[in-house]
Amino acid sequence: ARVIVSHAGMGTILSALHHGKPILVMPKKASLGEQRNEHQLATARRMLSTGHVAVAFDEAELREKLDHLDELLPHKTIPPVAGGPLVAEIRRFVFSISR
Repeated sequence: ARVIVSHAGMGTILSALHHGKPILVMPKKASLGEQRNEHQLATARRMLSTGHVAVAFDEAELREKLDHLDELLPHKTIPPVAGGPLVAEIRRFVFSISR
């Protein structure tokens, strides 16, 4: 694929970034009965803030962004596994709450 268009699931986002593919996401919303909570909205907002993911928050914005898919640029690829600093931080956090 040249471009990925998807819901805001982390698996899809990470796969697109791993392969260096531009991705446009539209989060599923609990308020519309599509999810049990608004975690995809939180994911979309956070990923948008990193600059690695384009986001459409509603149908009108999706239509607009679909008209400009060719303007989405590929990003640097990410490794398929978490890096050492992230793993160390998670380990530190887990051990701090388990005591």
